[in-house]
Amino acid sequence: MYRQILIDLNQRDLLRIVWKTTADASVKVYKLSTVTYGTVPAPFLATRTLKALADEERKDFPKAADVICSDIYMDDILSGEATIEDAKKLQAQICELFLRAGFELHKWVSNSPDLLQDLSTPFYSFDKGQDVGPVKTLGMLWDPKVDCLTYEVKIKDKDSFSNQREWPPRNFLAYEK
Repeated sequence: MYRQILIDLNQRDLLRIVWKTTADASVKVYKLSTVTYGTVPAPFLATRTLKALADEERKDFPKAADVICSDIYMDDILSGEATIEDAKKLQAQICELFLRAGFELHKWVSNSPDLLQDLSTPFYSFDKGQDVGPVKTLGMLWDPKVDCLTYEVKIKDKDSFSNQREWPPRNFLAYEK
């Protein structure tokens, strides 16, 4: 998504890359013309762009605009509806709204196979019969089969709770009353 968002011409001087092909080569300066992942303003610019898109298209896609404003984090949308029919309508609105801006949604996961069966978009990446296991979203794992969010914890066994090799450390100051 980031590389599809253009940077205003007046702001491109603020996003420069300095590049040398070899140690002896002259320095070349490039100006970025699109939002680039890893730059400091990228998360804000992406989020703000989606908010502006939702505001501009709210009259045609009111439910999708609400989802973009409240159920999205970076490039993950986690949302739902009470019925399959309502979810299909929301899905269609979201697809159309994003297509108006030139964004293509690439992945769909649902805890309802009915929602995925009628998906006619060419960029659907999960096979319709495929059993999708837990998927990573928002730093957590969501298992659509049981509609459950989990997280992974990795505990490293350590003999000590400190990195210090000696006690007291050399820069330790003791105060007495």
